[in-house]
Amino acid sequence: MKLQGPVDFCIYFRNVEETLRTINHAFKIGFNTIVISLTLKEEDDLKNLVSKAHEVKSIIKKYNLENVFLRAHLMGSSISWLKNCLRKIRYNFHVISAKPLTVDSLRFTGRDRRVDVIVYENKNLSRFFDKSQMRLMKNTETALEIQFNSLWGPSNYKGLIFNLRRTLSLAIRSNIPIIVSSGSSSLSNIKTPYQLVSLLTVLGIPYPYAKLAASTIPLSIIKRNIHRLSKKHVETGVDIVQA
Repeated sequence: MKLQGPVDFCIYFRNVEETLRTINHAFKIGFNTIVISLTLKEEDDLKNLVSKAHEVKSIIKKYNLENVFLRAHLMGSSISWLKNCLRKIRYNFHVISAKPLTVDSLRFTGRDRRVDVIVYENKNLSRFFDKSQMRLMKNTETALEIQFNSLWGPSNYKGLIFNLRRTLSLAIRSNIPIIVSSGSSSLSNIKTPYQLVSLLTVLGIPYPYAKLAASTIPLSIIKRNIHRLSKKHVETGVDIVQA
């Protein structure tokens, strides 16, 4: 199957049965590419993440699921912990995302090229998605991700949404890639491609750009990392060319 949008860039893994149902439903409602996200917190064992990753990969292979990719989602405040995780898992996942819990970890993830996406989800840090942060993210081509369910769920924060319009406007002016995903963890809260695009338009993003946030932009990250994980890739700017 050709790699194409729309993309749900984040469906959180809960268990095999629920994830399979959610994947199948996502395809039925219009998504052509899906990213399954495994969360790792500082108190978690890194070995468990690797074990879950192997489990998901086996599911993808067993059920011949095309255009389903794997993502590691890091939640933490310790820079040394983040560095250790990035060093050990970068080449086991198609996508690496981060939800920083402190200003220092936010700045670090913004300047580390191994982080593909920073998720906008922390009320206390929302005001620090400022010009300084955007400069860091622009230099590393790091995307800003908005997850539907984190904004409109029962634990929604007024301050988070209040600052979101400003952040999105600043991101566009700074040429920061924006991604919108459902951030779902079950069949009941997955969103359609139309709902994802509509969320961004409600928040002031022009419709043509909002469509890119659910298709072209996430696809570009997946394609870039498929290449990085290939045997032909050595390092940034260096590939093996067969004669």
